[in-house]
Amino acid sequence: MQVFRTLAGYSFGRADIVRRAMAKKKHEVMRREKEFFLYGERDEKGNVICDGAIARGVEKETAEKIFEDMSSFSSYAFNKAHAAAYSFVAYRTAYLKCHYPAEYFSALMTSMMDSASKLALYNAECKRIGIRVLPPHVNNSGSGFIPENGNIRFGLNAIKNLGQGIIERLISERQQNGEYTSMYDFCRRNHSREFNRKALEGLIKSGALDGLEDNRRQMLYNIEGTLAAVENEIRFSGDGQLNLFEEMGAPDVFIPQKTEEMDEDTKLQLEKEATGIYISGHPMAKYSRFLSSAGLTKTSDILSGKYSDADKVTVAGIINNLKVRQLKNNKLLASCQIEDVYASVSVTVFEAAYVKFKPVLSGTKPVILTGRISEREDRDVEIVALNVEELPE
Repeated sequence: MQVFRTLAGYSFGRADIVRRAMAKKKHEVMRREKEFFLYGERDEKGNVICDGAIARGVEKETAEKIFEDMSSFSSYAFNKAHAAAYSFVAYRTAYLKCHYPAEYFSALMTSMMDSASKLALYNAECKRIGIRVLPPHVNNSGSGFIPENGNIRFGLNAIKNLGQGIIERLISERQQNGEYTSMYDFCRRNHSREFNRKALEGLIKSGALDGLEDNRRQMLYNIEGTLAAVENEIRFSGDGQLNLFEEMGAPDVFIPQKTEEMDEDTKLQLEKEATGIYISGHPMAKYSRFLSSAGLTKTSDILSGKYSDADKVTVAGIINNLKVRQLKNNKLLASCQIEDVYASVSVTVFEAAYVKFKPVLSGTKPVILTGRISEREDRDVEIVALNVEELPE
């Protein structure tokens, strides 16, 4: 910034724009800035924005060399202390990933439990190298992600509406008194003020109670009856109280009503609702043959920095979290995420594109989205949508 200010007369704000462009490797912006650095810039009224290095007495060849040195240096540069620390961390993590992959990814996913996009990315990488991320389960899971026979067991802390107190209680109860045998058994043994309907729903939707009853739909259907039966048992089992039903020989264990399981797409959608990611499968998996032959861009490649600012990409996936807001100029701006089997990327949709593609963006079917990469210093990489259409039958 000081070089631009001293040699070419840039203001602090103007120099900071260049610094951000260099940090994000925005080559198109840097090509435009070279002209201004050498010859200066004026606004529409002819007012000087910056003088330019040549006007300030720097020879053209010298100014060009200085600019090129700065541009090439910014492509990838660290000070030595930073580079040494990075190389040390990179060596250690590469060793752990190679020799202890399940342990490595368990720790990595535990550290990123608040980021659904990161979890989806790591989940896809685990699948690529042959490690299964097993669904959460009240009889096997810990608070965080843990290795299990070469695979990884999903952590209970990543389930929404599940407090730390509930997690610690259910793990402690399991360790002291054995595995849970039914949904009723689980609810009775973990009955507390913190344990409520939302917590139970989250566990069912995530798959954490699978095997305790016939299926997830049956468990969701019987939530009210189960919790009411537990409340009654707790109330009537206090000291000095008489359970009339038990005296009469009637069974005091709740018997759930049988129902058939929900369809696979609904099951996956509820998993995502509860955990932020698809665990047991993915809605896009059924299109894998088409996607592999269509030459489309992977979201994981976008997130890893394979593409530069303004590059054009085409991605196929599911649209999630569509939100629309009105700007101060009364124009609409929409934002959403597009998710494939690898990860998810944020998408910005300006008014013209939103009005044109609103039915497709608001639908539930997979789409093919074409747009341009947008990189900003203070935000994650995203796509600015240009075209959206449903995945062809």
